[in-house]
Amino acid sequence: MRLLSLCVLAGGVMFAAARAHADWRTDLSVKEQPNHLLEVWGPGHFSVGFGEGAYLFVDGGLTRQTDGGSPAGIYHQQPEDCFVSVSQEPGGNRSAVGADGGPCGPNGLPLVPDDGQVVRMKHAQDGGAVAVVAFGSGDKVAYASTRSAYDSSSFYSVPLSGTTLRPSGVLGVARVGSAVYGLLGSTLTNSNVNWIDLNNPTWLEPRSQAGLPSAVVQAIEVFSAGEPARPYAVVGTQHALLQGSLASTPEPIRPVLQLGDDAGVLGVSMNVGAGSAAGRGFGMAIVGLSDGGREVLSPVPSLSATDAGTVWRVRSVPKFVTEAPLMAVACAEASYCVFSADKADGGNLFVYTNDASPELSVLVSDGGVVDAGTSGTESVVMLDEGGRYQLTFSAKDLDGDPVLVTAPPPGGSTGGWTAVRNAGQLPGELAVWDVTTAPACESRMLGSFTVSASDGLARHDAIETVNVYVKHAQSPEPPTVVFADGGTLPSSGAVSQLLPGGPPLTLRMVGGGTTAAGCVLHPKWEPLFSGTGVPSLAQDGGTAVITPPDKFCSPTAGSFGFQLSVTDDGGLSNARTFSVSMAPWGSRPNAVFDAGSSEELEAGESRVLEPLHPIHVCMDGTSPAPEVATEWHLTLPDGSAPGDGITFRDEGTRFVVATPECIDADLVVTARHQLVSAEDLTGPVSQHHLRVRAALRDFDEGSLLLDPEVSASGELRVDVDSNLNCPTRRGLRAEVWLERQDGGVLMVPEKVSIPGTWKVPLGTGCGRPLLLKGVMEDDGGQRSTVLQQEVSTLRVDAGLAPLPEGAALVARCGEQARATLTQTFPPGTCQTPEVTWVQERDGGPALEQDVLSGATVSLATRETGLDSLVGKSVRMQVTASAGPDNEVSHQLTVPITVEPFVRVRRRTELPAVSETGLVGVSVDLFNTTSCGVTGVSYVERLEGLTYVEGSAKFDGQSIEATWESGALTVTGLTLAGESTGKLTYVARPHLVGDRRMEGDAFLGTEVISMREPPGPQVPDTGCGCSGSGPGPVLFALGALVAAVRRRRTRPTGRS
Repeated sequence: MRLLSLCVLAGGVMFAAARAHADWRTDLSVKEQPNHLLEVWGPGHFSVGFGEGAYLFVDGGLTRQTDGGSPAGIYHQQPEDCFVSVSQEPGGNRSAVGADGGPCGPNGLPLVPDDGQVVRMKHAQDGGAVAVVAFGSGDKVAYASTRSAYDSSSFYSVPLSGTTLRPSGVLGVARVGSAVYGLLGSTLTNSNVNWIDLNNPTWLEPRSQAGLPSAVVQAIEVFSAGEPARPYAVVGTQHALLQGSLASTPEPIRPVLQLGDDAGVLGVSMNVGAGSAAGRGFGMAIVGLSDGGREVLSPVPSLSATDAGTVWRVRSVPKFVTEAPLMAVACAEASYCVFSADKADGGNLFVYTNDASPELSVLVSDGGVVDAGTSGTESVVMLDEGGRYQLTFSAKDLDGDPVLVTAPPPGGSTGGWTAVRNAGQLPGELAVWDVTTAPACESRMLGSFTVSASDGLARHDAIETVNVYVKHAQSPEPPTVVFADGGTLPSSGAVSQLLPGGPPLTLRMVGGGTTAAGCVLHPKWEPLFSGTGVPSLAQDGGTAVITPPDKFCSPTAGSFGFQLSVTDDGGLSNARTFSVSMAPWGSRPNAVFDAGSSEELEAGESRVLEPLHPIHVCMDGTSPAPEVATEWHLTLPDGSAPGDGITFRDEGTRFVVATPECIDADLVVTARHQLVSAEDLTGPVSQHHLRVRAALRDFDEGSLLLDPEVSASGELRVDVDSNLNCPTRRGLRAEVWLERQDGGVLMVPEKVSIPGTWKVPLGTGCGRPLLLKGVMEDDGGQRSTVLQQEVSTLRVDAGLAPLPEGAALVARCGEQARATLTQTFPPGTCQTPEVTWVQERDGGPALEQDVLSGATVSLATRETGLDSLVGKSVRMQVTASAGPDNEVSHQLTVPITVEPFVRVRRRTELPAVSETGLVGVSVDLFNTTSCGVTGVSYVERLEGLTYVEGSAKFDGQSIEATWESGALTVTGLTLAGESTGKLTYVARPHLVGDRRMEGDAFLGTEVISMREPPGPQVPDTGCGCSGSGPGPVLFALGALVAAVRRRRTRPTGRS
């Protein structure tokens, strides 16, 4: 094999037999302006019509011309070399010119009856023709011949109504076996066409499209395809390309390409006969764009001729072609096409020759290699085993023809791979296969693809055999090794540290001895060292036994490597290396303590601990001694760190433990030796237990110690201590307090821990000498005698703070009005003055005690009546004294209040028939206590209503009332205990706005009514009662309203 050096891209090589360029001829033009007639009879052989005749071109040159008026159809009878044109004049007179320039064949003969004008005539390649003929009535009908226009006979009419056909003149004809079929376009805008059978003139199959924009058929090409053969057609409309067969199922004429932006098909020509199994279908279609420009499409060849013309691509053509006003196109044998343009004076004919064959190439993803065989028709794709690849077969046609690339499933498959066609690839210039290779033990062929590329012309078919090989490229995985018990080895490969004279180390290979592809693995163990006094290696298949030497007392560490290699049947191998180590001096140090080592220690003592000897086996005096470090730890039995002041000191080979007094503790000293040159070579962990216990002095031998000190700011600070040992453990505490010299307790005793500090704030003592006293006690309940000593204090001015806002005496039914008041003192003033409380003369209701003393006092009135107490105040003089020349006084006024005890309930009535619209209101005042009260006043606030003067009554008796600023006020009411007083009145509602009522009862200035939500809105008519039904109260309200109404309507003049 040889590598091609044509075009290499990401692992791909392009295969090309030759490189050619499309041949576009522009030198064949006519001076006249071509009409719609353009026929290609074969490569290099075509005809074109114009306004006064037609031209025949043979072998690239103009050979003859017909005249006789604008032709409706042209035909070349090649065996007789007779060129025929059919005139559009009535009767369709035929002009026929032979090779010698003289008349031939049917020259001068009419095609149809004299009164019919031929609109368009079209021939099938293998015989048969159809003509659309217009008559004077305006009707258009079809005429046909199963032979040709060369035949001297006239065409016969197709007995189908022109109204049914509605032919437009656009038509196509094809011979299918012995039958000739025509497809006629119509003037209907639903893309309507009509199939006719020239052998069965009465047969008609109309076809139309639903769901498409309105469009008229503008171009038709009919061809034979399928087994058995059937007529198929490609139809161009104002908005789409259609394709399908004569049959309504399974392949009816349907849209295959819809054009946007008001583009339409102007001409189409396609054939399938020149193709092969690699692809059928070649042609051209002219698309007129909305801006007047042109675009040329070509069909992608199909494997089946019945699918030809279902997929179209825009093709590249020279700019001078698309810039011309292309009008018609005709092609023959997939190798030759002619375009005509709607213009005169040259530049109106363009000839295309399909010269170039497709060029096949293969692209392999992810590192695959492509090699080409010497034959030019084979290539090799080499893929690594165990990989995923994508093979892309593509082709390029230098003429710009669309190409169909096909790659059927691979043949000759031997297993070991999977090839799946990429489902997302559409038919066209690419065929993509997703390939997965399995692991393999050898390089071998997997199978082959037969790839073909077709541009629709059989002789251009490019066929390539692509052989796919797998390469055994994956070495075995590094062997997996475990310990003898199946334990996992460290990933570093450093598997163990051996002890001289210790047990051997066994390593074994696992994994079954084969690769994933089934290749047998051959293991081999070998040491990577030599010499004496080193570990030895013994192999048994995949198992290695490594035995340490008897003694290793070297000051340096030893590391010894081993390798396990595995080789598969294909000769590929892999290996892993391992190492074992021997620490400097080899053996571990000895234990620090004997097993069960322990002793007792009195709290407050220290102990020095030393290790047993010898520390290491190599310290025998015959070899250099290793350097050993000892690691010491002190903990409680649960492993936590000791507290309570226990300390320790590590002195290397000694460990010192110091204990404070007053503790009971069990301590554990944990220690081990470690070789300094090998931190991981340590001796066994050993422990020594210390039992620490304290000796306590008797409680009776101790005393409480108080040390007072007065600061310059006046604060008293007392340090509290004891001469007993271990005060915290005993739970020692002191109870300390201050007393005056006369024995009165100045401050409540406080508990202070020993040792501790007791602080008394500024202002205590206020310059008077005080007695400091204290008692000591422990958790066992033992108490010492009282210790006392005198302390002096600094002078501090007396001061009084105002009472808290809201301080008041509270009166209750049948009880005295009471209050408990506490006098406080501003910061910075004397906090322990003597306080006296004296009720002033005429200072309100008399108190049980008019003189009291102390910072906190309880006040109580002598009287118990609510009438005589509520709303009044008690005035008192309060004096704070810290000595004869250090006093301050202020006056207090303490109001007497009461908890509200009157429940208010309201009813309203508006008579159903009311001339005045007055509202009657009843307010119930219920005394919830058993105590009657007098002198009660009540204030009713009205919203949206006005009080009617003189209508107020209390318990049925008229009462004086004051109406001012929306409030109705009545005074001097008496409420008996646990009874209800009723206030009634009449109000006039306002014309607009909400209407509400609410009110409060007062005793003096104190509110005695319980808080109620705002009253209900007064309705426009009917009863607006709150609570239960109206009963007799509402009858009374109605009478009240009636009385007021009578007073208002009473005449004022004499009768």
